[in-house]
Amino acid sequence: MPWAPAVLPTAAAVQDDVLGVWDTSVVPDGVYELRLTINRQGDVPFFFRVSPLRVENTPPPFAATATPMVIQLTPTFEETPIPPATPTPSTPTVTANLNANVRLGDGTNYPVIDVLLEGQSASIIGISSFGTGWYNIELANGRRGWIAPSVVTVSGDTSNLPRINPPPVPTPAATATFTPVPTSANIVIDAVNIDPFPLNCGETASINVTIRNAGSGATNSGGSIFVSDIHVSDGQQQQSTVGTFPVLNPGQTFVSQMRLTVSTYFNERHRLNITVDSNNQVAETNDGDNFWSSEYDLKKSGC
Repeated sequence: MPWAPAVLPTAAAVQDDVLGVWDTSVVPDGVYELRLTINRQGDVPFFFRVSPLRVENTPPPFAATATPMVIQLTPTFEETPIPPATPTPSTPTVTANLNANVRLGDGTNYPVIDVLLEGQSASIIGISSFGTGWYNIELANGRRGWIAPSVVTVSGDTSNLPRINPPPVPTPAATATFTPVPTSANIVIDAVNIDPFPLNCGETASINVTIRNAGSGATNSGGSIFVSDIHVSDGQQQQSTVGTFPVLNPGQTFVSQMRLTVSTYFNERHRLNITVDSNNQVAETNDGDNFWSSEYDLKKSGC
């Protein structure tokens, strides 16, 4: 089972022999094992374990009232005296040469947990024990993470930095893979009927578009038909309308009826564009035959 922190890590001096207080009310009742990890400068970590420990937030009515437990920790290997810390003139720091990512571990395969902005500095806590050269740093907000040596400038003495083991690389979430669905459908434009054509300014025209499934299989869905009027001289769209079509079996046709009114730039050149399956909803063997276009001069008429 994975380990979960009982208390937050700290580098402060121990007072009154209290290393931490574990709030057992936030965990379910059961049997647990406690582990204490001590990281010493220039030495391997110490691990102390004690088990089994039973948590009973809701004890049975017949249970006696428990007295506070004092746990005697026994190291998992022979303990050696801890040498006194040698004071250093100053804590070494890094200063970001650009907006630098701070990651969960010592490599780009770890997720980004924060950013050290260009010109900002952070204290160096240690260096990776894996030999990558990445620094374990503490940001101004108290958050700790890892930063690459290539994106920072180091100040201060780093010769005695403790070697710190980065956490395991997180297992990436399973990514769904999709197999393209074979398709044999193909939508084509068989005919376009516009009345009147050319269009009259300010008058509504009827637009009937006949489409056909020229493929050997049915379409996977219906779709949309987009009609737009373009002012040729500046390329700006003046008006548009949208029609729809249903699922079509092989050889089946459908007539989509739409209406369009253009009221700008009479006596000038316009272009009507018609696109079938404008949202690309239908899987087809050929998308290149879904477009129709024709230019005309918009008549003044009632404008």
